[in-house]
Amino acid sequence: AIPDVWHLALAGTAVLLVTKILLVAPMVRWAGVDTLASWRVALGDYRTAVPSLVEFRDAYLGFERENTEIGKVPYGLTDQRFARAYYELGRLFFQKQDWKECRYWLTKAGSAGDCRGDASYQYWMGLCHLNLGASEEARACFLREMELDPSEPGPLYNMACAYARQENPRQAVLWLKKALDAYPPFGDVARR
Repeated sequence: AIPDVWHLALAGTAVLLVTKILLVAPMVRWAGVDTLASWRVALGDYRTAVPSLVEFRDAYLGFERENTEIGKVPYGLTDQRFARAYYELGRLFFQKQDWKECRYWLTKAGSAGDCRGDASYQYWMGLCHLNLGASEEARACFLREMELDPSEPGPLYNMACAYARQENPRQAVLWLKKALDAYPPFGDVARR
């Protein structure tokens, strides 16, 4: 017969293991769901994609909080398995115009995956920075977006906006002229 102390130790270990499984299981499950959720997001069907994304976010943040000690780097799960989930969460919060959350998740996506070479990623990240008052970081993203997709006129206009927010009218007008040369309908947007 096993002494009572061993029974308590085994029971404690079992409780700890079950807690970890319940917390991490939604994140592991996400790896198989992310393609479906991505398609739903891409098709604008947030009603069905968002629950999976929010479940993932809540589980991830809970795990991170549980495994973070004050003054130490979080254990975290910033890896490629979850890069698409981070990316989709960034897109979700972009749609909600929650710029701080958007930047948090897109930064994780950039650290975990290869999305930094994606023009759309640079656009979203640039607008996050711009709306959070980080104009220099926003300009760096818009310049990178121009490198990745030179035919897209949007970054030219966004550069004008970034310079305007920094109260640099000379550069703002220069970039606005470039934007208008590349895509004349921006004139209607600029007049508003």
